[in-house]
Amino acid sequence: MDRKQPNWHELMKLSPFDKPHFNENLKSQIIKKANQNSRKKHVYWTRPTFIVILFSIAMMLTIILPTYLERTEPGKAIHSDERNGKWAVRYDYVKDKMRLFTINPDPQLSAGKTYGYMINFTAPFEQFEGKILTIRAIHKETGMVVTATPHIIIERSSGYSNLDRFTTSFGLPLSGLWRYEVELSGILYGDAVLSVAEPSWDITPLFTSGTHQLRGIPNKVGFIDAGFIAGRSNKYMWHFWGSEEELNGNFKVKALKKGTHQLIDVFSADYLGGKINGADRSIPSSMSLPTSGRWQLLVYMNDQLFGSIVIDVK
Repeated sequence: MDRKQPNWHELMKLSPFDKPHFNENLKSQIIKKANQNSRKKHVYWTRPTFIVILFSIAMMLTIILPTYLERTEPGKAIHSDERNGKWAVRYDYVKDKMRLFTINPDPQLSAGKTYGYMINFTAPFEQFEGKILTIRAIHKETGMVVTATPHIIIERSSGYSNLDRFTTSFGLPLSGLWRYEVELSGILYGDAVLSVAEPSWDITPLFTSGTHQLRGIPNKVGFIDAGFIAGRSNKYMWHFWGSEEELNGNFKVKALKKGTHQLIDVFSADYLGGKINGADRSIPSSMSLPTSGRWQLLVYMNDQLFGSIVIDVK
C-alpha cells in the first residue's frame, strides 16, 4: 500500500495543542491518558518481559553453576594445570629457569603405606625460616586431597647452610599420579608430580601378641580377625604399638576394594583405649563391608595414614 510520507520537519514546528492555552480540561485528559499507559506498561513488564528475563537467568545459571560447584566441591581440587593436562611425572619445580626444589621419594613408594621424602630446596634458609611448610597431594583420577602434617621451619638441614635436606613422611591411600603442592604459610611455593605404585594385594599374615593371633603389622597395628562376611557386621579388637604422640588422637578405618579407587568409611573413634595383650593401646570396633572380594583396610591416626591390612571378604 503506497502512502505519502508526511513532512516531519514541518509537522514538528506545529504546536501539539488545539488551543493556545494549557487549560484544566486538557490537563485532566493528559493525566488520565498517562495513567492508562502506565498500567499497560506495568502489565507488559510483569508478564512477557519478566518471563524472558527469568529464562535468561536460568540459562546463565545452567552454564555457570556447574563450573562453580566443580570448583568448590569439598575434597576436590580443580587446578589450571589439570585442565592443561600437565600431569607428566617431574621431580623438580622450575620457575623463571631456576630450580626451586627437587622431591626425592622413597624408591619403593606405593599406596597404603607411610613413606619418606627428602626435598632439596635451593633458596636461602631465610626465605623459609619461621614459616609453616605444608605438602598437599592431589590425586589425578579422583581429585582426592591429602594434607601431610605441617612443619614449622626453625633450623637448617643438619650439616648444611640452607634447607637442602628437608625430610618428611606420610602415606597416600591410592595408586596413580599425584601432584605434590608445597606451601609456605598458606602460599603456594611450587609443585611436582609423582607416580605412586599399586600396593601389594596379598592377604596380610597373622602374628602373635600375648595369647592371641592378630592380622596386621607386627609392633604397629593389628586386630583379632573373626572373619568377614559381606553385609554382616562383626566385632573386632584392635591393638596398637607406638609412641604417645602417634597414638593420641582420633582413629579411623577406611576400606578400598581391589580394582577400585573408592574409599568407604568403616569405623571411627575419638581416642584409643588402654593396654591389652602386650599392645600399647587398644579399642573394640564393629565393622562391616558391603561386598565379597579382596579389600584393604586403611588405618588412620589423627587423620594420617598409619598402616593398611589386606583381607578377604566372603
